[in-house]
Amino acid sequence: MTTFDVRKISRKTIAEATSRDIGVWHSIACEVAPLSGNLQLGQPALINPGIYFRNLRFPRGYGGPGTPGRI
Repeated sequence: MTTFDVRKISRKTIAEATSRDIGVWHSIACEVAPLSGNLQLGQPALINPGIYFRNLRFPRGYGGPGTPGRI
């Protein structure tokens, strides 16, 4: 998990995760108003789908768009 206004994930991070067979999912999160400590997640995007297919696994995503909750 990365934080702090990440709009794009570095190619080095993706390469390292891929070399370790780790899926990289990217989603933008915003705190729910009024300030409650809960986050609302945007639609997740799988950045390196090849790791799933070469290992005969299938990506399943997490949560869903607009899923509120604490991380």
